[in-house]
Amino acid sequence: MKNRFERRKKLYKKTSEKSQILEKRNVTLKQIRKSKKDRNLLKRRIEMISESNKDEEYLTVPPDMIVKDLASENIDLIKKSLKHMKFTISQNPESFYDFQKFDIINTLLILIDSEDLEVKLEIALILLHVSSGTYKLKQTILDFGSHLVSFLNSKDFKLQEISLIIFANLSGECLNFRNQLVENGILEILIGLLEPNISFDLCCSSAFAISNFLKGEDPPFRQIVELNIFEKLDNFFQIEKESEIHYHALWILSYLTSVDEYFNIIIDSNLMDKILLFLKSNLIDLRIPAIRIIANFLYSPDTKYYDYIINENLERALFIFTNIIGVLNAKEDKLIKEICWLCSAIFNSKEEQILKIIDIFEKKCQTNILEQLSKIVINAHYDLKKEAAIALMNAWEWDSVFINFINNYKNLTDLLLGLFSLLNSSDPDIAHMIMDFLELLLNCFPKLAVLVENCDGISMLEKLRNHPNKSLFQRADEIIDEFFGENYDPEFSDEEY
Repeated sequence: MKNRFERRKKLYKKTSEKSQILEKRNVTLKQIRKSKKDRNLLKRRIEMISESNKDEEYLTVPPDMIVKDLASENIDLIKKSLKHMKFTISQNPESFYDFQKFDIINTLLILIDSEDLEVKLEIALILLHVSSGTYKLKQTILDFGSHLVSFLNSKDFKLQEISLIIFANLSGECLNFRNQLVENGILEILIGLLEPNISFDLCCSSAFAISNFLKGEDPPFRQIVELNIFEKLDNFFQIEKESEIHYHALWILSYLTSVDEYFNIIIDSNLMDKILLFLKSNLIDLRIPAIRIIANFLYSPDTKYYDYIINENLERALFIFTNIIGVLNAKEDKLIKEICWLCSAIFNSKEEQILKIIDIFEKKCQTNILEQLSKIVINAHYDLKKEAAIALMNAWEWDSVFINFINNYKNLTDLLLGLFSLLNSSDPDIAHMIMDFLELLLNCFPKLAVLVENCDGISMLEKLRNHPNKSLFQRADEIIDEFFGENYDPEFSDEEY
């Protein structure tokens, strides 16, 4: 029988074409990094940094008047105008475009060289608000890069922290800007600030900036590793009370483990045992990157890392499996999505390995993991349904696993309805994956064709005939012709199934 899942494995498994799976998940990762947690951290830091001005009131002043006053030689008028501008932009970062009409960039580039610390701070706060805006808006302030680097060497903690957050905001999206900074040695400065005993806030902001430097294409992994980042991260995990620094440290590790070049460092330094502890954290935002790190190990094309996580230490595997069950029972959507991804990675293995894992779940965790994933396909919204389906397909790649499940599962009708609903997916790869499943089902259980029809399988396939993706409607036609063509007999009962 042809390999039904060759296409899906290419798209959803980390084979030698490792970048494909990372690219597939990049959108999800980006969304997570812009989660409520990140936004709240940024909001809290801006409020904390700006608290010295909290009792002052500022009105929205027309941009042309502000820019005119900024050209004054009266330092007090300049400071007041900068505060007005900061207030305006803090209410709406997009209002910076209004100031651009009056050559505000050149004006600020002149003022930022002032010896007056308050002027520097106000300009930095303006740039901070602008850097929290859209990608297009971020592009408008890239010329301030060298000034922001000089602020990192300032003796003023507040000015340093503002600059770090601006770098964090810019470097995650403005990759040319990031690369130029790396060439000019900014990573050495950022690593040097990872000292929580000197300034915890500066340390957190620097870790946040580093995590964003590691995003996007061609991240500076080698440079950051050569600066002993792993030693710094290990020190963070010595801090017992869970905090923001652990959040950023885990995300740094999640990026570094997107390639397996540094896996041995994590293993040899016993970092993995510390990472695993975050699976049971009370803070969801710490559990998510920990899950991703483990999944990265499991998806490595080198099976020794899979063995390290799952096979070499039963206690470690059971700890992971127990936390998987705990998450699935907790019904926390963000975590469930990542746990489904982790299950996909666990099922990224050979037939005997998958059967062994299913057996461990049943005997040690008293749970049928495939049934748990099926419940998500049946009951959850699209994003979770899709992730759970991918995990199931990884397990069902092997006929023995699939046939045993179908023979014993009691809620097949609802499962088929859930899977067939994914044929409406805007992602053609997901629709192809469901058709892979359908072909497998009908090849192994031809009598289930009636059940497929009763679950609207045929009508869902027929709808694909109007799909703009040619490969989808051709595939749908082929399945209809093969399994529901002239030889299809609805009276051919499916009762025994």
